[in-house]
Amino acid sequence: MKEIQATEYISTKLVCETLKIQPSTLRKYASMLDEKAVTEFYFTRDDSNNRIYTKEDIAMLHRV
Repeated sequence: MKEIQATEYISTKLVCETLKIQPSTLRKYASMLDEKAVTEFYFTRDDSNNRIYTKEDIAMLHRV
């Protein structure tokens, strides 16, 4: 039987608090990465088309 793994997504507000950056800065970085993405978007988007982030995304943004 296959095991299903749920991915935990994190809101923009919590990402900004974690990284201690302004939402406008996060949007700028996310837009730059979306432009370079092989697929349509680098980051996952919710039903309202807002970006949602994983722990791996936050770790990568922290390095930027």
